[in-house]
Amino acid sequence: MGSENGHLTEINLLFIKLTAPLSVLLLSSLFLGAFFTYVMMTITKVFNKKNA
Repeated sequence: MGSENGHLTEINLLFIKLTAPLSVLLLSSLFLGAFFTYVMMTITKVFNKKNA
């Protein structure tokens, strides 16, 4: 549904103001969420092995 929406969306960060299509915003948030989930799972596995 978001990939068919070609409207430009403003992204306001602290020091940067970007304009990107909604599909790019949805795809990048999906990949960032998956990446941070993978990092957190890896960190917890490393710390659990040290305590065992």
